[in-house]
Amino acid sequence: MEEETKFRANSRALYRETAGFLPNALKGLWPLFLIAAVFAAAVGFSGSMPVLLLVTVPFILLPFYASLTIGVSLISQGRAADGRTLGKGLLAYFRPPFFGSYGITRTFVYGALLLLLLGPVITLLAALTAENWNPALMEEIDALLSSLGSTGSLGVSIDQLLTEYPQLMLFENAVLASELGVVFLLYVHRQNRAAIIPHIAIHLSNPSLARTIFERTFHGPYGLRKDYYAGALPGYLVPAIGYVIGVLLAAYTPLGPLWMSAFGLMLGLLFHVLSLIWHLSYVERLFAKYEPLFREETILLFRQSADRFEAMGEMGREYAERLRESLREEEAKEEAAGEAPSADKEEEDPKDEGRPNLDDYGRRDGSD
Repeated sequence: MEEETKFRANSRALYRETAGFLPNALKGLWPLFLIAAVFAAAVGFSGSMPVLLLVTVPFILLPFYASLTIGVSLISQGRAADGRTLGKGLLAYFRPPFFGSYGITRTFVYGALLLLLLGPVITLLAALTAENWNPALMEEIDALLSSLGSTGSLGVSIDQLLTEYPQLMLFENAVLASELGVVFLLYVHRQNRAAIIPHIAIHLSNPSLARTIFERTFHGPYGLRKDYYAGALPGYLVPAIGYVIGVLLAAYTPLGPLWMSAFGLMLGLLFHVLSLIWHLSYVERLFAKYEPLFREETILLFRQSADRFEAMGEMGREYAERLRESLREEEAKEEAAGEAPSADKEEEDPKDEGRPNLDDYGRRDGSD
C-alpha cells in the first residue's frame, strides 16, 4: 500500500510544468521539428507503396524521433540543443543503448497480425453498411459481376474502374485506408509509450532491460499509467485528426481515392511530429517524477534475476555473478542519487539534478 501512495498520480502538476516549458521547447527546437515534419510527410507519402514503410520508418522517421527526444531533454536541463548535438542524435538511434528502445520490429509484426485479424471484419462491416447508405455502390457491384459472368474476366483497367465504377473504387480504398488507419494508431501508441524508455536505458548498466523495467512499473500500482494516459491524449488525438484529414482530402478532391491511404499517412505522421512538442515535453516531466521508482525496480529486478540464476547451480553461477555486479553498480547509483549535493557542485544548474543526460547517446562508442 505504501508503494501505491508513494507515486500517487497528480497529472495537473505535470500539465502545468509542461505548459510552462513549451515556449522554451518551441524556441530551441522549431528548426528540427520543421525538418522532422517534412521527412515525416515524405515517409507518409511512401505509404503509396506500403512495403517502403519497412525502410522509411526505421531508417528515416525514428532517427528524427530520437533526435527530438534528446533535444527536449537537453532544453529541459537548461542546456543548448545546437545543430551538432541534434545531428548526433540522428546517428545515436543506431547505437546502444538507444537502438531497440522503440521496438519497431514488434510494431510491424503486431501491425501485420492486426491487419490479418481486423481486415476481414472491417471489410464485412463496411459492406453491410454500404447496402443501406450507398445504393449506387451496389448497382456498380452488380454491373461488374454481370460483366465478369458474361466475359469471364473484368476486362477493365484501373482508369476505367475510376471512371466507370467510382463508388466501388471509393469503397475499396476507404476500406484500405480504415485498415491502415488502425495500424497507424497502433504505431503512434507504441512509439508514444516508448518515449520514456531511452530515459531509463541510459541509467542502466544493462540497457536491454529498460523495456522490462518500464513494463513492470507501467503496469504496477504506482500511478505511472494513470499519469501517462492523462497527459498523452494530444499525442493520440492530433495524429488521428491528421490521418482523417488526409484521407478526406484525397477522397473528395481531384487527387482521387487511390491516394487516400498515402495522404492519410502523410498528414497523420506530419501531425504526429507536431504533437511530439507536447508529448516529449510531458514525458520528460513524467520521467523526472518517477525516476526513483525506476531505480528501485531496477535493483529489484537484478536481485530477483541473480537469485534465479544462482539457484540453477554451476550452469547459472557465472551469469548470476555478473548480475550481482550490475546490482552493486545500480545500488551505488541509487546511494549517490540520494546524497545531498557536495560543496563543489553548488554552482551546477539545479535543473540537471535527477534528469537523464540524453546527450550521452551521441557520445557512445568512442564518439566525441
